[in-house]
Amino acid sequence: DVLVNNVGVMLHNYQQNSAGEDKQFAVNLLNQYALTESLSANASLADDAVVITVASGGMYMAPLVTAALASDDATAHDGTQAYAIQKRAQVVLTEHWQSQPDNTNTFYVMHPGWVDTAGVKQSLPTFRKLLAPVLRNATQGADTIVWLAAKRPVPSSNTIWLDRKARSVHAYGFTRARSDSADKLLGFLKKFL
Repeated sequence: DVLVNNVGVMLHNYQQNSAGEDKQFAVNLLNQYALTESLSANASLADDAVVITVASGGMYMAPLVTAALASDDATAHDGTQAYAIQKRAQVVLTEHWQSQPDNTNTFYVMHPGWVDTAGVKQSLPTFRKLLAPVLRNATQGADTIVWLAAKRPVPSSNTIWLDRKARSVHAYGFTRARSDSADKLLGFLKKFL
């Protein structure tokens, strides 16, 4: 089995889903957590399943700050910052899943590079225009996902996969000094289930 958690959205205007939750948080992190946890708890994944979470290079710009993952206040919502923190949380969550002693599945987190998606076009038009010459197409962005699913390299901690190589999850020192732990992140996510 291969599960690819590949959904994301950056909303500059605060929105709530039908459950009254921060819609961006629910899409980027909560539903991936709920789906993966549910499949694992119900033994719905084969023992040798692979779970690949698609993060973003945006996570290089944020440490894990659990209190900033979801908002319930439109005036406090910063879609770009929340996106980066939510993507950082995906990295921490993947490391947690991989580190569980009774785990029989393999967990990876990857960054597809800068891909020219509809989301980039809508949410980051200036970024898209400036980086147009180096933006990847969908096939290029999916390459490492397909490679991880097929090759299943040995996972290592503190890495994110990009272009079929394990890279550091930190580009800057300030993201190493996270104020929150994986346990705090898990506690926060469990409150929504």
